[in-house]
Amino acid sequence: MADQLPIKASAKKASEAERLALAIRNRKEQLERANAAVSRLYEARDALRAKSAEHETLISHLDGFYKEVDKLAKGKALFPATDMTVENANSIIRDAKGIIDGDVYIDRLKEFIPAGDNPVYPDVLMAARTIQQATTRFTTTLQKRRKKLSAAIKEAETVKTAIEIFVENEGHVATQEEIDEPTASWFVYDDDGEGLFFDFDRLDTLDISEHLTAILTAVDAKE
Repeated sequence: MADQLPIKASAKKASEAERLALAIRNRKEQLERANAAVSRLYEARDALRAKSAEHETLISHLDGFYKEVDKLAKGKALFPATDMTVENANSIIRDAKGIIDGDVYIDRLKEFIPAGDNPVYPDVLMAARTIQQATTRFTTTLQKRRKKLSAAIKEAETVKTAIEIFVENEGHVATQEEIDEPTASWFVYDDDGEGLFFDFDRLDTLDISEHLTAILTAVDAKE
């Protein structure tokens, strides 16, 4: 009977090692999906930064255009705008449609048709004013999207780092203190209530790629 104890202990140790190896394999698969999702989030951040820069350029150019047309409208209200003014107005309208999404008034705005008589200056001014108001609204939209995206990246990095720690440290479950700027909702108290540890039980109920993609979809949703 005594001779069986080392055998049982050895079998138990082997079983634990197998479970750990399996868990690490599963975590590595999760890590691959998390890394892919993190990459998409950073790509989205880069795209949002580019759109924000284009938006700022549009605001700057539109401000100068509006002031000049406003001056002309006061002295030539009933006169057709020059071809150059119309061309510039149409370029601004195209740029606005390409940058500002989800704004019904920009969607309704049409370019001036370069045929027949040109529009009078007040009509050009009205189009420019419509775009100015839309750029103001879109500034708020961009701010909201940046905030959502920052939170999504923070959450994704939290999940990715926790998985990395598990894989690299043979099953170690990360505490909240071990992760830089963690998303608190991913941590739960241990059975003794003495520490906050990453919630792998929650992670295992999710497809992490789909979860983070859903966050990205929410960020991209029209305001």
